[in-house]
Amino acid sequence: MSCFSESVPRSSMAASSEVPTVARPSVSSSRYLRKALAEIYTYHRRHEQLLANFTRDAQANPYVCQVLEPRVKLQERMRDVLAAGWEQEAGRRNRLLYGAMCLSLDFRTWHILVRQQAFEVEEVIELMVGMERCLLRPQ
Repeated sequence: MSCFSESVPRSSMAASSEVPTVARPSVSSSRYLRKALAEIYTYHRRHEQLLANFTRDAQANPYVCQVLEPRVKLQERMRDVLAAGWEQEAGRRNRLLYGAMCLSLDFRTWHILVRQQAFEVEEVIELMVGMERCLLRPQ
């Protein structure tokens, strides 16, 4: 196994030009989520091999988990920002929404749907937006 901290450029972990910003524009939550997921999934595609290796190695090596901690924190911030708009629309905090957002942002979700199930990226985005909408629908 190679030394990840030396072989991975910091920009590939959380480059601000490649990931959505934490400031919300004044657009609907669905539209904002679609745009954010398109950017995130582009990032996943560009860094697919690296992310796949990290995901695999993090299961067995605590050092890899430590190296990935900034990425985990960034993903949590993105989840919080994306969920906040939906919460405002729904008028309540929803634990299931946070879970759905985590799935939507996770590399493994993208990889399973795009690479293993042969979904188009646009289909994955619509699936994720639809999942969030369903969770907030009145029962």
